[in-house]
Amino acid sequence: MNLPSFLLSRLLFPLIFCFFVSCSLFEGPEGVQGPEGVQGPEGVQGEQGPRGERGERGEQGPRGLQGEQGPRGERGPQGPQGPLGPQGPQGEQGPQGEQGPQGEPGSDGTIQIISKVVTLTNADYVNGTYAVMTTTGNLQMNSILAKVSTIEDPAITQDVFDNGMVLVYMRVPVNSSFSVWMWTGLPHHYQGLAGPITVYHRNYNFGYNLNKIIISYYFSRNYEGTIPSVYNATVPTQTFRYLIINGMVAGRLASAKIDFSNIDAVEAFLSR
Repeated sequence: MNLPSFLLSRLLFPLIFCFFVSCSLFEGPEGVQGPEGVQGPEGVQGEQGPRGERGERGEQGPRGLQGEQGPRGERGPQGPQGPLGPQGPQGEQGPQGEQGPQGEPGSDGTIQIISKVVTLTNADYVNGTYAVMTTTGNLQMNSILAKVSTIEDPAITQDVFDNGMVLVYMRVPVNSSFSVWMWTGLPHHYQGLAGPITVYHRNYNFGYNLNKIIISYYFSRNYEGTIPSVYNATVPTQTFRYLIINGMVAGRLASAKIDFSNIDAVEAFLSR
């Protein structure tokens, strides 16, 4: 036998045997499964899969606790001014303040209104006459008996006489108890009794001229009967107030159609 061929066959046989064994040509029955081996290490995380569809909305959970108040923000710009609100009620009058220092003397000006008060008694009147104009038939001036009192006042200047005016008011009682008084403009009259009926009026009237005012007290007939002589009468004590108004102010009064018999209306207009 050739030695090399023998050695070759001896080497090939084990190789061929192992081939058939690995090919299960000689596979025996399956044995019992062995115990589970130890878990190997976790593999590398795979790539994220696609996002699934959105599920239905769950019920609202309970309200959480209120968080702490945050820091105060910066002050914003001032907004536009709002509309003017309604006027509130007038407050109580405050205490009177201290008297201020005396001011410097002003420059001389033109006195436009002068107001004075004077009280006349029976001794201030003398017998005289009062001129009245008749309105029946031909117009004419008639003089009637009167007691007259003259008030001298240099404030009634030529300008006042020509362009201004003088208004006279008498202080009269408002009630029978003489507890309330008022000023009423002249001319003024009230009833005088002669027996059981009123047959005459007691009258007060006035006129003015340069530097003087004349107050007249006289009687006038109301019904048929005897009128006493005013010369024998005692003129009641009366307080008068008169206003001397220059031409500029008198023109304003005339244009405004102020009731001259109402001293409150006159003074309210003059105080504007």
